[in-house]
Amino acid sequence: MGSTSYTCGTDSSGCTVVKNSKYCTSGCNASTGVCNTCAANNCTSNNWTSGYHCVGSASILCTTNSSGCTVVSSTQSCSNGCSSSTGKCNNKVCNAGSKKCDYTGTWVQTCNSSGSGWSNTKYCAGAANATGSCSGGVCKITCKAPYKDCDSNMSNGCEIPVGRPNSCNKYGQTNPTNPTGCGTPHCGTSSDPYNQNQTGNWYCAFCDHCHKFATGYSWCLYGSMGNGVFSPQTCTNCCKAGQVDKVCY
Repeated sequence: MGSTSYTCGTDSSGCTVVKNSKYCTSGCNASTGVCNTCAANNCTSNNWTSGYHCVGSASILCTTNSSGCTVVSSTQSCSNGCSSSTGKCNNKVCNAGSKKCDYTGTWVQTCNSSGSGWSNTKYCAGAANATGSCSGGVCKITCKAPYKDCDSNMSNGCEIPVGRPNSCNKYGQTNPTNPTGCGTPHCGTSSDPYNQNQTGNWYCAFCDHCHKFATGYSWCLYGSMGNGVFSPQTCTNCCKAGQVDKVCY
């Protein structure tokens, strides 16, 4: 019987093949027409080159031994996942669950469970009389003057116009445009018997002063004289300049 030879070559993907036969992971034998075999642990993909390659969330190292066979020389678990684009383990870039702000300062970002990257998880929206932003991985609000967050509750924003005269009376806030209250709001509580504490978060402070209405000047009535409203009685020249719309403390 005469000997038969086979044509060994590579296909368009770079895999070694036997003509009209199968792919070979480690080359083919031209005399027998069969693939060369490796000792053990052949790499499972026909066209892998040397280096780490993904197998699920782990990676294996393909290399070439002394007989020219491509083999698995070691395996490793990828604690941060395996990259399908590089074939290597992802590098850990953050601690799982940790938080930071994005570059715009408007989003809180959270590190994913594998520690391989960040994602936006909370938008820092504004609130009443306040703008929102991210700082140190948490949302915060910045009050628009003269408002302040007296109750430390971000959800209702900055609720008190601190230091703005004629903005409250005994019962709460009032409209300073056409004032029915002659007090000045402040955060906290007051021990002054003339001032009125409101819900434990802010108080309305009163003092002697007046306001000029269309009909004339009116004086602030508080304490035993009233509830922190302006007197219905008016006068023409009864109020000095320094007594008009004073900030009370």
